[in-house]
Amino acid sequence: CTPPSARHDLARDALCAGFDVLLEKPPTTTLGELDALNALAQEGGRVLYTAWHSQFAPGVAPAAALLADAVIETLDVSWREDVRKWHPGQEWIWNAGGFGVFDTGINALSILSQIAPMPLLVRAATLSVPENRQAPIAASIDFIGGDWRAEFDWRFDAGEEWIIRIGTQDGRAIELRDGGARLIVDGADQPLDDLGEYPQIYDRFATLIDARACAIDREPLRIAADAFMVARRESVAAFP
Repeated sequence: CTPPSARHDLARDALCAGFDVLLEKPPTTTLGELDALNALAQEGGRVLYTAWHSQFAPGVAPAAALLADAVIETLDVSWREDVRKWHPGQEWIWNAGGFGVFDTGINALSILSQIAPMPLLVRAATLSVPENRQAPIAASIDFIGGDWRAEFDWRFDAGEEWIIRIGTQDGRAIELRDGGARLIVDGADQPLDDLGEYPQIYDRFATLIDARACAIDREPLRIAADAFMVARRESVAAFP
């Protein structure tokens, strides 16, 4: 649980020292680093677990079940918060490899990778980068498949807006709010069991340790990397 740029070396040292390792999100700065750690864990018989905490929000599993056989027509993600509230004084997050707004946006991508019945492929993206920083303060992503898009923004000062809206071909409207804490289906809030994100993460890690098995989920990082690869970059006002 460190800034991403430090994780590969720390995790490598821990695996080489004979420890099992749980990596917080995002697990590494690059897919290459993650693949190298996975190979090292496999070779040494160690457990490596990439934990994406938002995947354990109470509405995610029920939403995935509802969408398992669905055809998605519309997908709209609005993931907005105030960087001054959530990352006060954290300079690392603005550096190259610090992820910028994708530090929060990747939570949405981790949920989407769980609930979408197909892999998400990036068509285009725009990164809004402050003129005095290296990482984006906002981003938009268009996905292949139709009217599918995501908007991430760190300049939002009216609370938090962590919403995923999905419309299906058969006319259903499925909405995850509050980062997956609420599930709304056709306008009605659904009853949910909230077991806690981190208790579930630690239970999963314990199960993997008992089974001597790794669990590597690279999809959220892959989607983010694809967005960075194809993105058009625009310069915006300096972030003080």
